[in-house]
Amino acid sequence: MDNSNKSVSKPIPIDSLTGLKVIAVFAVYCWHGSCPKLPMDMGARACETLFLISGFLVGYNYLDSGMPANLKQSFKYVFGKLKKYWPLHIITLFWAGLISDKYGLNPDTFTKAIINCFLFQSWSSSSDIFFSFNGVSWFFSSLLFCYFLSPFLIKITQRIKWHIPAFFIAFSARHLFEYAIDKSIVTNVSVHVFPPIRCLEFFLGMLLVPIFNKISEIIKNRDCFFSLSLLEIFVVVYSVYIKIIFNGHWMRSQFVLISSFLVFVVALNKGIISKTLSLKPFLLFSKIQFEFYMLHQVVIKTIFSVLQFKVGQFALNSITITAIIILSITYHYMLNKVLNRKKQKDLLISSPSDKP
Repeated sequence: MDNSNKSVSKPIPIDSLTGLKVIAVFAVYCWHGSCPKLPMDMGARACETLFLISGFLVGYNYLDSGMPANLKQSFKYVFGKLKKYWPLHIITLFWAGLISDKYGLNPDTFTKAIINCFLFQSWSSSSDIFFSFNGVSWFFSSLLFCYFLSPFLIKITQRIKWHIPAFFIAFSARHLFEYAIDKSIVTNVSVHVFPPIRCLEFFLGMLLVPIFNKISEIIKNRDCFFSLSLLEIFVVVYSVYIKIIFNGHWMRSQFVLISSFLVFVVALNKGIISKTLSLKPFLLFSKIQFEFYMLHQVVIKTIFSVLQFKVGQFALNSITITAIIILSITYHYMLNKVLNRKKQKDLLISSPSDKP
């Protein structure tokens, strides 16, 4: 599909998915902190949802306009993400090293730091490496691989004619990959962090977009708030129920399939739950959700390991949340100031002179 000569309008943001991402990020925070937890692996389920949403949004934003499928575009896309988020990654890396007594001045620490610095940790099969320093940064490492392949995945998705069968073929590949790891057919791979596995989840999210576009077109002018509200409530309740009942029994891929339906229904943005997730508090927090995610574990560890507050659980959680939000907002504000200043400087340099 050649979209080079098409004039494509910018897609309308799907605020409900933005809100769902915020919920998933808070689920990861609750899993790592001392907040009340549901009787399931909230961290794993939230990460699966985040990769699905990320793939969906990349597809939603670029499938119509297209993206050159070449290595130059891949590196350009990845460097654009690194430019925005890598400084925070380095800050949290050194922060995590300072507050932990297990990172001394030795070759092992130096090796782990270099691997983390260049965001290769998720390619390791050792949890001692992919969870080292700021443990949650493996997510950024794996997501960068997804971004790197995005131009090619977009091209593949554009050329596919039957997206529902393609979705289930991709899901089968994800399921068989995990099965091969569980049966030790494929070794030295972590299901939780290995980038190709996470990229399949990312691709599943992208494959939902053409199906979503067709359904959205059908219901665009219809008053289906009540029926879709019932569908959303059913899917959310069913999703949570299944993830609790089969926690520890199902393979991760099976939960990915359940989360795919959740992401798809919420993306339609027509029912009571999706409208709630589109409210301003979710949208405001979404502006710092990545910073929140990257900072939350080191802040929690700082409080528990260094400051060691001797207070009740509610007060401790309040302190943790407040600290993370303040730090996230501060970082986001400073980064925007720097980037805006650089953009204005570049515009001044590139603008034509007023002199004759």
